[in-house]
Amino acid sequence: MEEVIINDESEYVPHPSDVQVAAPSIPTPDTGGGGSSSSNATHSSPGSSSSSIDETPAIEVRLEAPERAGEGLSTHVEYNMVVKVNRPMPLLREGEYRGMRRYKDFLALRDQLSEQHRGHLIPPLPEKQLINRFSAEFVEYRRRELERFLQRVLSHPVLRTSTALPVFFEAHSSEALAAWQSRPASRDVPDAKEKSGGGMLSSLSSSLFGHTLSTVVGPAGFTVKEPDPQFEARKAALLQQESAIDRLNSKLGAVLRKQKELIAAEAEFAAAAALMSAAQAEQSAWLAGTWDRLADVNSQLCRLHEQRVEANVANFEDELRDGLRQLAAVREMLQARDDKLSLLQQAERNLDAKKDRLLKAPSAKLDREAHDAERKQDEARAGFNAVNDTVRAELATFDAATLHDSFPCIGHL
Repeated sequence: MEEVIINDESEYVPHPSDVQVAAPSIPTPDTGGGGSSSSNATHSSPGSSSSSIDETPAIEVRLEAPERAGEGLSTHVEYNMVVKVNRPMPLLREGEYRGMRRYKDFLALRDQLSEQHRGHLIPPLPEKQLINRFSAEFVEYRRRELERFLQRVLSHPVLRTSTALPVFFEAHSSEALAAWQSRPASRDVPDAKEKSGGGMLSSLSSSLFGHTLSTVVGPAGFTVKEPDPQFEARKAALLQQESAIDRLNSKLGAVLRKQKELIAAEAEFAAAAALMSAAQAEQSAWLAGTWDRLADVNSQLCRLHEQRVEANVANFEDELRDGLRQLAAVREMLQARDDKLSLLQQAERNLDAKKDRLLKAPSAKLDREAHDAERKQDEARAGFNAVNDTVRAELATFDAATLHDSFPCIGHL
């Protein structure tokens, strides 16, 4: 399991030292029916510390011991969440919180973050999966990615102050979580297709903005012109990045398929060599031993190639999937900016129309309407400027973090 460690400095530096990660082993999830109840969080007060220099992180978060719960169509996986608050935070009491959380709880948390912090980059969640969703491999993959989601949330200087976090951490019952979740439905996280097939990545790699790179469609249906060349270039760059990741994933899928075919062929050859050894046992012990050693060598080659496939999945495939999810989160953030831009340009058009009417037929009523339209335009401009500044800062942070953290396996080349 990965341990997420958060410091409580006021300024955010997008560097791994801000959020440290450890990775001890995780028990294999229970594949039986039943399981624990939905969400039973407990809180305990910490003991006193005698350290003169306190280097303990402000918050430590772990997801561990995933297990199946429920029956029939309600069967799901729950994760044992352990949150340790070592020093009082603005919205969190000092102490330890424990509770079972399932995927939809994380989805509700992300919904709340999106509603409260429009214009900020909300970390993505791992995708849904319909097939083999209870397999040990997928459950561990999801546990790891959900922990990464919390890591990113708690390392963000704004998101970690959200009022949604105390409820998420402290909820003592499934009823409390259910009440908290009764709010507008989220945008669905895309379903994952079979790994290495490119399905999930391809589904995420649809058009970023639906129309041209420089235009969006406003809520009233009119075309909104992008006034900032930097954002227009950024949208084009995102499209290019999505295309590159999709192509890389396609080629990686082909490599993994060939590697798996080679593993299967070597396993069959090793089995055939073992049969040959058995057939020669009575006639020649020397030949039997030779075939037996050949079978053993090929069995070892199989294990080495399996390790190579696992490394390719961990170092490349999982990172590609996360990369596409992050680009989708950037798209969502840019859409929040486009929504504000749409409202601003709609207010500008409305003001122009009011002024034209006032010029053609002056009246006190039209004058009041023009002043009201001007006030709404000023409000819309203030709202757009605030989101625009936020998005710029988020993009700068995202670029720095992406440059430092993406594909660490090739960083030394």
